[in-house]
Amino acid sequence: MRLSLQAKINYLALSLFVLTALFSVGHHQSDEHYQILEFAQYKLGHISADELPWEFNEKIRPSLQPWITVVLVKLLNTIGISDPFSLTTLFRLLSGLLMWLIIKNFNKLLGETYFSDPKWVLFFSCCTFLLWYVPYISVRFSSENYATICFLLGLYFLIKNNHRFWLLALIGVCFGFSILFRYQLGVAIVGVFAWLLFIDKKRIQEIMAIAGAMVLVLAFGTYLDYLFYGEFVIAPLNYLNVNLIEGKAAEFGVKSFWYYMLVFLLVVAPPLSLILPVFFFKGIKKLKHHVFIWGIIPFVLIHFLIGHKEFRFLYPMSYIFIFITVYGCSLFLKGRNIKKYQRKLVKVAVVLNMIFLVLMIFRPAKGTVLFYKYLYENREAGNNMVLTTQKDFYRLMGDLKTTFYTPTDMQSYVVESTDDLEQFLNTKNISSCYYVHSGYAFTNSVSGYNFEKVYSVYPDFIGELGFVDTKKIRTKCIYLVSRKKK
Repeated sequence: MRLSLQAKINYLALSLFVLTALFSVGHHQSDEHYQILEFAQYKLGHISADELPWEFNEKIRPSLQPWITVVLVKLLNTIGISDPFSLTTLFRLLSGLLMWLIIKNFNKLLGETYFSDPKWVLFFSCCTFLLWYVPYISVRFSSENYATICFLLGLYFLIKNNHRFWLLALIGVCFGFSILFRYQLGVAIVGVFAWLLFIDKKRIQEIMAIAGAMVLVLAFGTYLDYLFYGEFVIAPLNYLNVNLIEGKAAEFGVKSFWYYMLVFLLVVAPPLSLILPVFFFKGIKKLKHHVFIWGIIPFVLIHFLIGHKEFRFLYPMSYIFIFITVYGCSLFLKGRNIKKYQRKLVKVAVVLNMIFLVLMIFRPAKGTVLFYKYLYENREAGNNMVLTTQKDFYRLMGDLKTTFYTPTDMQSYVVESTDDLEQFLNTKNISSCYYVHSGYAFTNSVSGYNFEKVYSVYPDFIGELGFVDTKKIRTKCIYLVSRKKK
């Protein structure tokens, strides 16, 4: 049986999602690690509350995803999977599969409704799956990603327009979990309820069925927070109070109102991103009564107004943005002749997208985690000991200890500078250990010890290139230190 072109695109996307999950080691942003994996470590008994991020003491983070992590870790441990790198790989695979499923089904639903030309259906599907950043953000085990999955799932059932009570309740459940994963989605969901009331004009009983199920889920989330923090808290209110009223979020940087637009124009789909806003607003005009518009507009406006901005905050609206833009593009180009220079522009954009896509599939999300992985798998060769200068090796990702990747039998030591290595090694009478050097190559000599480079992200021939100043390369490398034989 021959697969249709649409099916081929779907399976190509699935394979790319899987590849990205395998290679995208680490996390995109520190919240993905410290507020999920390290929080889970606390409930697993591997870290004390004093070692957790400040958000724990302020009780502002939802505990749903840390609890999910605890359950997954315990289940996988029972079948012999305890390696933290295998665990996080499986987490990414799960994330990617869930996102792939919702995109695939949403594409079918929207394609049949809004694109009469099969070519536009295929183009829309390619955009939702194969834009350079989509596989990368889709495999993240992050609050943004899981909030997006739940939000889109709720919208999917809503657009299918089935009035059965159980399905309305399911929509509310999806929206509730979306908020529990990331509170900011509540803004978009308020917009959806406004659409239900003023545009779709659902009966009050139907709206209450959705809202009631959502409230029950939020109550369940409050109970989980009580179990996690050890006292009754309303974490969303704490979050608003600390970050917006007390201004804690602003301490991490404030950007201009137009920040998101500037980043979009520069990086999302160059050089076409310069004209994509035209298509986007064309789509908004035509779809002004669509639930997507009522969800995305308040969400984006609120994030434009809030001073602390990170582009990841808008990831939950990525799929909706792509749909609106592609639909607007189909309306804009309808009946128009595409000129030669326009075709060349599209070809340039496609080539650039393919280059960026390949890079994003195979690059690690956080390179430091690859160093953790190497030492975890080879720690016995270094006598279960690692040495660094100035900063503890397991604090290289921040000022907090990275316990999730730390072997229980690993000893970590710190010296002030490379000049102190000899004294430390001799004082401790160390026969072998690992040394993590901050730089391309360790050129010092330490009496009585051999330093063998065993891991680096850069190949050795880089240092032999005359035009490369290796002193300016910002990297780290791992050396196996061993006492010289007399």
